[in-house]
Amino acid sequence: MKYNKINGQHFLSMVENASVRLENEKAYVDSLNVFPVPDGDTGTNMSMTFTAAVEEIRKMTSTSIGEVSKAMAKGALMGARGNSGVILSQIFRGIAKGLEGKEDVNPYEFSLSLLEGSKSAYRAVMRPTEGTILTVIREVGEQSTEYHTDDVADLFGKIVEYGSETLERTPDLLPQLKAAGVVDSGGMGLLIILKGMNEALLNGFKIAERKEEDKYEEYVAARDTHTEITFGYCTEFIILAEPDQGEFKDYLETMGDSIVYVGYDDIVKVHIHTDEPGLVLARAGEQGELTKIKIENMREQHRELQGTSRGEENVPTPVAQPIKNNEKEKYAFISVSVGEGIKEVFEDLGVKYVV
Repeated sequence: MKYNKINGQHFLSMVENASVRLENEKAYVDSLNVFPVPDGDTGTNMSMTFTAAVEEIRKMTSTSIGEVSKAMAKGALMGARGNSGVILSQIFRGIAKGLEGKEDVNPYEFSLSLLEGSKSAYRAVMRPTEGTILTVIREVGEQSTEYHTDDVADLFGKIVEYGSETLERTPDLLPQLKAAGVVDSGGMGLLIILKGMNEALLNGFKIAERKEEDKYEEYVAARDTHTEITFGYCTEFIILAEPDQGEFKDYLETMGDSIVYVGYDDIVKVHIHTDEPGLVLARAGEQGELTKIKIENMREQHRELQGTSRGEENVPTPVAQPIKNNEKEKYAFISVSVGEGIKEVFEDLGVKYVV
């Protein structure tokens, strides 16, 4: 069926179907994950992010694609997990910007929103790397604006085609992918989303059914990828404050890599790979109240994928040991906390007294 325009309810059905498709194939996306670190969770993080976004708009009754996409962008940011999840949230933030104020859109207007999605994602990443999800959304946006049609379904067929072609080229742009013999996992996750949206257009906006996850253990590229993880802790959080465009961002640059910094209204979403999550959180707490704090040990995740122990990998990962109540400690860590969120993090890291 031909669609000259799509509105907010059409868009909702498209992203709902995409969410199901991504959930069904997240294990496959996980299996491709070797960059920026081979911790095998890209598909899971993208799926959780996208699910949070869809849940935000399911309760909406508006038919305005501008209103629906705006709510989706906010939901994606609040629920974003991992590097890929935060970048995905920014793609849809840019799309929402391109659709702002519109009740419905034609093919060209939607293609322009994809270009805005690309710009938003690149702005959020402090050190953009080509051969990733960034490359896929950029080339999809650029090429789709050059394709002229009056049918949204026809446009989406081309969008999927452009995305597939770009994804196949990612190993030529990123040596880690070529060495592992895989395409970029984040780019694959995005392509699955675009395919899911296209499928809804072709099927009269019917929503696919969830199915039991396929297992891709034998294809997990991270298992055979031996790489030194420079910064061991994937750390992310939200600051309830106005975005700081200067000092705090500069500080993050000195503390790790894979940094994504996103300001949205009166909140800031931060993602960083660091060896000092406690210090990062303490400095972040000076900016405002913290929420949705998550710290994951990526070296441990990688060891689990490879089936090795910490001793075999010989990485000096600190582990907090419990202290028996009847023992007197010779030494103890004491920290000053600015909120309950940081207090819990410090306690998990082995701090004895938090004041």
